[in-house]
Amino acid sequence: MFQDYLLYATDVQTRYAFRVAHLSHLAQEAVVRHNLSGTRALMLSDVLTSGVLLASVLETEERVNLRIQCGSDFTVASETSCQAQTRGYIESLPDSQVLERIKNGDPADATVLVRTLRSLPGTSKLTEGVTQSNFVSVEQVVNEHLVQSFQSRLRLRVESWYENSGAISDTNNPADLRSYGVIYLELPNLEDSVEKNLHLHIDAFNGFRNLGARAEDPDVLVHELVPDLVRPINNITPSWQCTCSMASVEAMLLSLDPRELSSMASEREAAQVNCHYCGSVYRVEPDRLTALSLSAVAAKSSSGTGNTSQN
Repeated sequence: MFQDYLLYATDVQTRYAFRVAHLSHLAQEAVVRHNLSGTRALMLSDVLTSGVLLASVLETEERVNLRIQCGSDFTVASETSCQAQTRGYIESLPDSQVLERIKNGDPADATVLVRTLRSLPGTSKLTEGVTQSNFVSVEQVVNEHLVQSFQSRLRLRVESWYENSGAISDTNNPADLRSYGVIYLELPNLEDSVEKNLHLHIDAFNGFRNLGARAEDPDVLVHELVPDLVRPINNITPSWQCTCSMASVEAMLLSLDPRELSSMASEREAAQVNCHYCGSVYRVEPDRLTALSLSAVAAKSSSGTGNTSQN
């Protein structure tokens, strides 16, 4: 099996662009990290691949967060940089009826919220998009979100499956997991005839799994995905990278109300913070909590003094 890749390409006349992602190894790493199998593993794989593809076409953004939430039933999320460094997780009820129906091939008939957060490099500005959909698949709800939340004309195809398994089960082997995707970007002033031909080709595409061995070779795969001759532009290797750290944990604690932080410090017990994305556990000892509390109180006092005006 080829290594993971994110291939940038256009048609030879540069009328539309597309990105092709093979993320099987990265998806395997993610499900092992989170001890996932079955439907949960496939859903996280689809979201990771969707996030990498979305970040690849939003090249002016520093980081893209993609999140799909079905009430308290499940939340699945990814966060990806423009260099295809990504991380992700899924949380769900142990007895999730929605995921059980998906596993059995039944329509989920569930409402989900799809949310994207995009950050601009060098600023604290965030762009947010939120849409609501009836869940059929990750591909379907992300495409609906793209239509409603982005001005660009984007279309996504994504698919994850177990290579040596005829059905989804809770004991699928992570090494058999495969994950592929493609995202199309129509460039300005695309001729109607070219647009129509592209849409017909996308709609007729029968999925990555059905390509068999042809899906493993990127040079072969790209010619299956578009109706025209292809011009490759760039090829990078996606990677798993979590941005959590003790510094970010302490920054989160400092963002709390100083009274809440003081209350935590007064209990003289360590605070434990778990990273959803990678499972790392950070322990903030009582003495450090006290120091952070004093720093927060001093910062609030200084801010209050600075905002006081005399008449």
